[in-house]
Formats: sequence, C-alpha cells, structure tokens
Amino acid sequence: MKKLIISTVIILICFSITGCKGSPNNVNNDAFKNDLEKISVPDMSASILDASETDQLKWLADLYEFELSTLRTKTSGLIENELQLVETHLSRIFSAQESQLLIEGFYQYNEEDKIYYVPDGEWFTYNERWPSSHLAIIELSDETVVLELTGVDDYGGDNRVIHYFLEIEKGQMILEKRITNQ
Repeated sequence: MKKLIISTVIILICFSITGCKGSPNNVNNDAFKNDLEKISVPDMSASILDASETDQLKWLADLYEFELSTLRTKTSGLIENELQLVETHLSRIFSAQESQLLIEGFYQYNEEDKIYYVPDGEWFTYNERWPSSHLAIIELSDETVVLELTGVDDYGGDNRVIHYFLEIEKGQMILEKRITNQ
C-alpha cells in the first residue's frame, strides 16, 4: 500500500513539473491552425466590382495567393483533422463545393501511412504574371456575378479564359466555382 501511495505521489509531482498540455496532435493542430490564420484573407466585399480593372485583377491575384498559401501551409503528412482545418480556412472565400474541389485536386491520400500529401505537379489559375489579360463582368444581379478573365498565361503562352461565378449576400461575395477554358 505504501508503495502505491509513493508511486502516485511521484506521478503527480511529475505531472505538476512537466504540465499536462494535451495530446501532441492537439498541440500540432493548434500550431497548424495558427499558421493558417497568418494567411491574409482577401476582401470579399462586392465593392470590388466597382473598382478599376487593374484593382480587380490585383484582387484575383490575391485570391490565387490565398488559395496557394492555404493549400501549401503543409504539403505532406496531413491527417484528416488538419485537412478539415484547410477546408474551413478555404471556406472563408470559396463555397463548400469549390473548397472540396481544391482539396481533391491538390492533395492525394496515402493509404499505407493514412496521411495526405501534395504530389509534384503544375497548378493553373490566374496570377498577376499573365503578360496580357482582360477582366469583364458578363453577368450581374443582386445575388450573383460572373466574371470573365481572358489572357495569355506566362507558362506556355496559351490563350486562357476563366469564368468566376460568385454569390453575393449582404455585400459580401463567395466564389462558388471557376470554369477554365483554353
């Protein structure tokens, strides 16, 4: 009995000295969540629709930077709850469907290790490096807007067209989907 009491006291002393900080996964999730929160979220105010084309193109580049920075915060060894944090962060500017498409297109699952990772590959969307581009609002209502971006990409010099479908609610927009044509 005496040994049990002494063992219990020693264990309690060890806990009080080292502290109890939860499981390593929770600590890692908190660090990962903090990394995601450091990524600047673009302004999704519908007022950008009244801005100059130059400002709108800069805004699209900001959307692209947010997307890539979020997806690349951690490129290997993601577990399911970290992937959920990525999806939640993406949902700040993308619809649930678009967020899911981005994740499915970016990450692959390794059955053996039970983790997600980013394979090597080429990713395409708009960025400010297109040598020439034009942005037009081709459809506008109180609830939706469709933007059409045309230009020549900086990778292969191909002509590209991207349609952005955005939903507007209370002056804020959410990117519902993108359709890319060559």
